[in-house]
Amino acid sequence: MKKILIYSVFLVVFLALPCLAQETGKFLNPAPQTAENKGESLNATEWLIGSWTGVLKGKYPTRTLEIKEVKKREPASDEKVFEVKGLYGITGSKLTQATMEINFAEKTPRLTFITSAKSQIVMTATNTRRMDGIFTPAKGKPIEFRLWKMDGAPTISPALASLLGTWTGTWTSGLITHMRVDFIDATGASITYAWEDFAPMNGRASWERHNAKVFEDNTIEFFRGGQYTHRYKLSTFFGKEYLGGDCDPCRWNGGPQTVTWFRSTTFPETK
Repeated sequence: MKKILIYSVFLVVFLALPCLAQETGKFLNPAPQTAENKGESLNATEWLIGSWTGVLKGKYPTRTLEIKEVKKREPASDEKVFEVKGLYGITGSKLTQATMEINFAEKTPRLTFITSAKSQIVMTATNTRRMDGIFTPAKGKPIEFRLWKMDGAPTISPALASLLGTWTGTWTSGLITHMRVDFIDATGASITYAWEDFAPMNGRASWERHNAKVFEDNTIEFFRGGQYTHRYKLSTFFGKEYLGGDCDPCRWNGGPQTVTWFRSTTFPETK
């Protein structure tokens, strides 16, 4: 009888582990890394030089930042502030000269510059391969902005690498959606999210970009519409990878909206 009781307790705990992991994932607070690759330091300037891709939250084309040179200002009024020279613009379009500055006086380096269209960009280095900040157009509201280093290969775990790529999922409502994880590191990701026509809600197919959080349990989380939290966790079933999750507080026919994503080779056209 004692053995049966111990076995029953073990079985209950084992079955509860996936649910417990999914719930605790909601409360993790990922701390920014100081460096992604061994030997690199945010206190140096070499990590800045190279090609970066910028992702704006919403339906916007990506940006390209080519950093060519980082040098001390002359005369050196502040030893912590460096002049940064490079090119900037919409990816695929002609890039224009951009004069920037990076300030090492604070805990994490801060890059600032004004674009040729008079937009203001303020970025803080999260690690040597990612910067997070705000893009403020000359006319309009500030937009969440994330820059990813394109040169070299990032150091990420196999589990994180498994999240990269294209996924297709069908919600409990019947809505078919697509998600492409374009960039990822231990604490963040940039994704492109798309949906197909959906007659029951008079929905038209469209897409948008999001900068997401990544948690220790391989969960991706991002916000849509200012109030909807999307949370998807990577799991396997008989060796097949999938993403399971929900949208809070999305509802359909009085119940929660859930989705299961599977790998896909197709993604709707975006510009």
